[in-house]
Amino acid sequence: MPRHCASPFLLMSGVIVLHLSFTATNNAYANDFYDAPQVKALAKGMPEDIAFFIARTAECNHWAGEEPYDKDRANYIRNAVEKAGCENLVGQKMKLREKYRGQPKLLNAIEKAKHLLM
Repeated sequence: MPRHCASPFLLMSGVIVLHLSFTATNNAYANDFYDAPQVKALAKGMPEDIAFFIARTAECNHWAGEEPYDKDRANYIRNAVEKAGCENLVGQKMKLREKYRGQPKLLNAIEKAKHLLM
């Protein structure tokens, strides 16, 4: 093998590390909204990815309703929205709807999440 080519093992190791880090950042972000009674009630008995989506939706709904009354507050809200990953919420919802297609109880929980206001 030429010296300038990486070994297949190294390439596969890099792919695995990237996948694991993406998965960890995609579902591991914890927020204070997991403990909200409405979130707990809706997420009860749901798969982990749906429970995560419910809490994340509640957080994004919260920040969407906050008033950016000055520059510092606007920056704080913008950072919170970025940290929560609100810009990816629609895409995550679509993936969950596809994954759980044909499971009305789970699809109903996904849809109800958009109505959670904190």
